[in-house]
Amino acid sequence: MLGDHMQQTDQRGRPLKGGFGQASLSNGEVSFQNALRLFMVILTGVVVLAVPNFANLMALVGATCCTMIAFVLPGIFHLKLFRG
Repeated sequence: MLGDHMQQTDQRGRPLKGGFGQASLSNGEVSFQNALRLFMVILTGVVVLAVPNFANLMALVGATCCTMIAFVLPGIFHLKLFRG
């Protein structure tokens, strides 16, 4: 355990803040991150409004991905790990 006089830092040497281990960011970095988040939310909303039957498309994608994760990938991983 670190003593009181020592401070934890991230990979760049910046001191960590809070209990979550996030490095402190400058105001410019925070503003950019917030702008990026806002852009992504707006873009998602535009895609949902522009694509007809978006719910059906997402259901198809979800069903396909779940099938891959549940049935196909475990077999592939087993074959890769236990080649004889």
